Amino acid sequence: MRTPAGVLFVLANVFPVVRDTAGRTPRLLYCLDMLKETLEQGQRLTDAALDQLIPLETQHPVSIHKAMRHSVFAGGKRLRPVLCIEAGRMVAGSLPEGIEELGAALEMLHTYSLIHDDLPALDNDDLRRGRPTCHKAFGEATAILAGDALQTQAYAVLARLKCPAEARVKIIEEIARGTGTVDGMIGGQVVDLEAEHTKPTPEMLEYIHRSKTAALITASLVSGGLYAGAKDNEVAKLRAFGLAIGLAFQIVDDVLDVTQTSEQLGKTAGKDAQQHKITFPAVYGLERSKAMAEEERVAAHAALSSFGDRARRLRELADLIVLAALSSGPAHGYAVIEEIRRKSGRAFNLPEGTIYPALHRLEAFLSFLTCPDHISNLSEWTGTALASRCLSQISASGAAARRKKCDCSFDHLPQRS
Repeated sequence: MRTPAGVLFVLANVFPVVRDTAGRTPRLLYCLDMLKETLEQGQRLTDAALDQLIPLETQHPVSIHKAMRHSVFAGGKRLRPVLCIEAGRMVAGSLPEGIEELGAALEMLHTYSLIHDDLPALDNDDLRRGRPTCHKAFGEATAILAGDALQTQAYAVLARLKCPAEARVKIIEEIARGTGTVDGMIGGQVVDLEAEHTKPTPEMLEYIHRSKTAALITASLVSGGLYAGAKDNEVAKLRAFGLAIGLAFQIVDDVLDVTQTSEQLGKTAGKDAQQHKITFPAVYGLERSKAMAEEERVAAHAALSSFGDRARRLRELADLIVLAALSSGPAHGYAVIEEIRRKSGRAFNLPEGTIYPALHRLEAFLSFLTCPDHISNLSEWTGTALASRCLSQISASGAAARRKKCDCSFDHLPQRS
């Protein structure tokens, strides 16, 4: 997951199919419109709050504020704020007022960690989110201070959150622990550095990534729940969900570092191997790593089962995190979705301005899969086990007997790398 939210949707994420308990026709599980709206709303709210809460570039001293804004507004996915916001929405039943400021504080902390992570003393990276890293643009000294400043500004924002004082204290404690040295982000980073050029073990690998990555993702979800007034049992379920998707996210990150280009990632590809980092593909291999990400996705779903439909957005975000890694690449998946969207609009005579129509019935999907080559083409393009299972079910349903030749072509789509 290295590109803006609109580019992250892959075919498997939109068209997985299941049969209901009565054995009726499979239904498509997710509406792309809804998930896209969730991500874009969270990003808009977070970016607006960040713009208000971080001093302007014209504010003295100018250099530090330019560096802070350079890194914060470099086009990140805002995953942690979105998870925070959606956890609050799930607990409260609606969007809690002011929760975007909590999301903004989480993004400041995440960005501070990225600035420091990219420094020559740590990962020594030149590219982040498709732009020069902070130390490349402003020098090492200013980059260090920009990271420090984002951390202190985040806690200033947390201290002013518009929620009851007891919840505010719990939120600050949760986030401080998630970014700290004992099972937190900094502790995971330390062990990661010390583990370079050593023989990797599964236990060390899991500790590094549950601390370095999953801890802050978990804190984002738990803090969003606390902001909305979550009870202890609800906090526990959010914590379990966060630990699962946090680990899944890191597995995905490790997989993409091996399988994607620097252009696709928005940062230097292959850095983990170059620096002898302990990664999931290094320990388990690529295919087992993908399977493990899927296992964590399933565990994340189970953690929120008692919330029912209120947890739909969070479950879909968990799917997005994992299924992006199982695709042949976000850009390719998006190109296929665009082609399907165009053809579905033509098949149903939908207005040209209708974006990503929701195709809830299998028959609707089949009605524009009229070319015998579509199933093999789409399966090759997505390159995912889930898409292959989906398409095999479509074929088995009798669609093959109803298909005929058509004039469509996927030749204009980008070539797989």
